[in-house]
Amino acid sequence: MHITIVLPLTRKLRIPRIKEDIRAIKTEHKISLVAISDSNTISVGMLEDLCKGYDAKVYSFNRPGASDINISARRARISEVFNKARTMIPADADMVFCVEDDTELRPDYLEKLLAVYKTMSLKDNVGIVSGVQPGRWGFKMIGAWKADDIDEPTVLQTVPYQKDGLVDYIDAAGLYCFVTSRENFCNTEFYYNSFGPDVNFGLELRRKGLKNFIDWTVNAGHVTPSRTLYVDQECVVVKYVKIDGQWQLVNPKV
Repeated sequence: MHITIVLPLTRKLRIPRIKEDIRAIKTEHKISLVAISDSNTISVGMLEDLCKGYDAKVYSFNRPGASDINISARRARISEVFNKARTMIPADADMVFCVEDDTELRPDYLEKLLAVYKTMSLKDNVGIVSGVQPGRWGFKMIGAWKADDIDEPTVLQTVPYQKDGLVDYIDAAGLYCFVTSRENFCNTEFYYNSFGPDVNFGLELRRKGLKNFIDWTVNAGHVTPSRTLYVDQECVVVKYVKIDGQWQLVNPKV
């Protein structure tokens, strides 16, 4: 099997660790890399060094980082990065493994997610299999979502913490650490509206009749400047409800 790892990069200081983590992945499958810089602090040369020893494609948008822009502009840039990645996946790749640069990548994550994908594919058409990771914007919540209706959702909420969870059905997840088929990745557009490109990507796969899953055993740490956050009992359920055409946060109360 040929797996392409997609690496969207904005954090220059994380590159040495990412370079180590990629080389520590435990797998017998062929690995290729797609590395995309969305910050002019990360040069093409740095991308090439990161990918040294692998079949790889690199690209730089060569623009200032997105840390100080508003949420809509940030979502637009994330969509642009992932849509660029869709055009760079090798034609002979079978699977795509996406890992954001603030995700703690452990050696067994890829094989764990692939195993769930294979198992679930025996009975379902699978979209993505994702790890779990806490968000760090506003609330500590799990970056995996369920909707009341995949075509015209009026309720969107994160999944509650499960201490002994294994695999669960979801509608969408963050783009932090997931596997999917090349066909799913390359043939599904990333875009934003009231939701970010992560939620829309998951919902689009669901609209195609596919099912998405999370693997609770892949507790992918969210690396911040001060510490690494993990999914635990402190995670709250975040719920949005569409009221009079507008999405409103109803839980937790603010």
